[in-house]
Amino acid sequence: MAAGDDVVYVAGADATAHAIDVGTGRARWTYLLRGPGSSHTPAVVDGTVYLDDNRLTVYALDPAGGLRWEAQGRLIAADTATVLAATSDATRDQVTAYDAATGEVRWNAPVDGALGGGFALDNPGAVADGRAHVGLEHAVRTLDTAGGTTLWEQPLADLRTVTVAGATVYATGGAATAESTLVAFDATTGRERWRRTVEDRYGEITVHDGTVYVDAGHGAGLSALDADTGEPRWELGRDTPFTKAMYGTAPVVAGDTCYIGGIRIGGLEATPAFTLFAHATDTGEERWSVDLALDTGYTASIALAGGTVVLGSERFDATTGTVVGIG
Repeated sequence: MAAGDDVVYVAGADATAHAIDVGTGRARWTYLLRGPGSSHTPAVVDGTVYLDDNRLTVYALDPAGGLRWEAQGRLIAADTATVLAATSDATRDQVTAYDAATGEVRWNAPVDGALGGGFALDNPGAVADGRAHVGLEHAVRTLDTAGGTTLWEQPLADLRTVTVAGATVYATGGAATAESTLVAFDATTGRERWRRTVEDRYGEITVHDGTVYVDAGHGAGLSALDADTGEPRWELGRDTPFTKAMYGTAPVVAGDTCYIGGIRIGGLEATPAFTLFAHATDTGEERWSVDLALDTGYTASIALAGGTVVLGSERFDATTGTVVGIG
């Protein structure tokens, strides 16, 4: 799920993509895909919606839901000039760069090699400032978006997520082990700036206003780290009522509030409930929380548009958590 102005975009398991008006909950438009929508979050760039389906097709849709182009692959990331996709030919996996306006192939770059070996789970990546940062199975690789030349590569075992903010690339690894690592790299040179290892599994990353927000499973909850040093500002999950769901949502930050979905543990006899939480970004203090009526919270993503938080098919006031609509 991704957000635009007063609208959220979602690709469903029923092989349709929708633009949902956050005020009414109704679809502004619906587009029929070739297969069920994937779990990847759509990218919205200058009004164009980029998404993919489980049949390895990437779509570029205009603001009215019309098809601009479609191409082979699984969406990695997009900016105003380039759309990156994970593709393969008869012999190897590769990164394909499509022209964002036309869908024409600009270049292909193989991802096989001593460090990489293949794409990481869900093909994480980011595009910024003429560089494409791609998550491989055991490495972060940065390519020149002009021609696909490798600029740098750094090892990171069992890579899970990659994102970029300013001059820094943040990546998490250790998805296949009980120990996980979050590493910050210089986006230009690949030099390691800092790393932090925990006995849990780091998950999705959000960077906002000098702070890295990262979720984790196995009780590690939600952490806020200084983006420059990696030092914790606050952590939730241990000895608190909040425990992050292993298959929960990525954190979403707007203003001074961080929104995340997770499991609230209310005691040994209580049934765990999937809950949408709003935390103060400076202290981690819970501002409000609401239990979801729908099971879709476990796999849905959070979107924020027009002062409304959308999770699954439920909509909440971003300030108070009051339910403003269902469906």
